[in-house]
Amino acid sequence: MEKLYLTPYIDNSLKEVVMKKLVSVIIPAYNDADYILDCINSIKKQDYSPLEVIVIDDGSTDCTSDIIKKNFKKVRVISQPNTGVSAARNVGIDEANGEYICFVDADDVISSNMISELVNSIETNQVDFAVCGIYMFNNKHGITKHLPITKKNKIIRGNDCIFNELYPFFDTYKVNAPCGRIYKRNFLSQNKIRFNEQLSFGEDSVFNINYYSVINSCVFKKNELYGYRRGSNYLTKKYSGEFQESKKLRFSAMSVVLREKGVSESFLNGQLIYICFSYFLEIPQKLKKIKLAVRLNLISQVVNDADVRKALKNYSGNLVIKIFAAILKTSNLRLIYFVAVVINYIRRKH
Repeated sequence: MEKLYLTPYIDNSLKEVVMKKLVSVIIPAYNDADYILDCINSIKKQDYSPLEVIVIDDGSTDCTSDIIKKNFKKVRVISQPNTGVSAARNVGIDEANGEYICFVDADDVISSNMISELVNSIETNQVDFAVCGIYMFNNKHGITKHLPITKKNKIIRGNDCIFNELYPFFDTYKVNAPCGRIYKRNFLSQNKIRFNEQLSFGEDSVFNINYYSVINSCVFKKNELYGYRRGSNYLTKKYSGEFQESKKLRFSAMSVVLREKGVSESFLNGQLIYICFSYFLEIPQKLKKIKLAVRLNLISQVVNDADVRKALKNYSGNLVIKIFAAILKTSNLRLIYFVAVVINYIRRKH
């Protein structure tokens, strides 16, 4: 891969130009009656216009749609049977009219200047994509964690340089989640980029990797402008499923694009090892009420997976991946589970 090339980040105001371009805000919602008011009110407070707001009610059994229709006359609500967040977002893309697309989850909020900051970054620097940092919050403690995407604003040009910037992990916020970013709708349409409705987990990573693969420039902004409500998000209400049905399918879909970018098999194997542990971390966190024997069996499925065993013979990565690989090689299910519990405990404290 070529050397990372950064150009000076420009932050001039182009409101005369920017304000003419419609942004479609797509909100997938499922039983979010407790939070949908906060979400849409944060969008109403944007210092950017014009906007169109499209809510896809994905088979809610509560009064989510009624709340929207009562309080927000200009918000478009599309109701459908429960088919998952990917299908809901795809409907939003198909129905959108804006030149730009912005995804917001129904229980999250955005800062009043998020859309203007991201669109202005695209227009001023003539780039194809803009991403900002996020912060995590909950009602009890307020902001609980800061996740800046970069230490300073940067613009990257050249497709290979963009992928170089995404190393060493493809399992971080730069790739995960479609929120806190602005996409160009014509790139999505022309390249037929949609969320993979067959994936129960990680569909956003595949979507973003596919988008990154067709663009030639992007801006990463240091500002944390997207508020992620921790513990209640639509994407995390359901356990992500068995390893084969979630993490590995996502990894396989991502690998197709990454191999085209010249990524080595040893690097991909390192990513698979990292993804294994991200899966392990979910088990004590989301399956607390399930018997320990069942949780250990889920870990066993991963440890004995043929592709995982093969990856452990030839992998590359940083110290974190090497430590994870060493633990995996022991095949000690209780040790792996214990490490996952400890890491989750440390994360909660920080």
